[in-house]
Amino acid sequence: MSPPPSVNAQCDNTSGEKPTPNQVTYYLRNLGVQGIFDQISGIIVGKPQAEVYYEEYKAVYKKVLKEFHQEYLPVLYNVNVGHAGPIGILPLGTNVQVDFTHKIIIIAETVTQS
Repeated sequence: MSPPPSVNAQCDNTSGEKPTPNQVTYYLRNLGVQGIFDQISGIIVGKPQAEVYYEEYKAVYKKVLKEFHQEYLPVLYNVNVGHAGPIGILPLGTNVQVDFTHKIIIIAETVTQS
């Protein structure tokens, strides 16, 4: 099943805090219990600083999404946004279009005021 070209995405960033995989599991389960996974069409995960826990985080996302019967929710991992370099900016609360096949993120609205 192919994801839609335009999605409501949750953007997650572990920042410089480097939370343990158990802490990320807790965070994601909290989102699941709140029903967030039912309201979004995809997840964008920021690149962990120094790639610390990258594979472990990826496994956590897969495990928790399966627990909430959302294992087919598309996840774009290791995106250069947040605190890990090179730093890209993804304005929170804006509409984005995500092409998960080609790994392209398009900010679909103006995010600055003139």
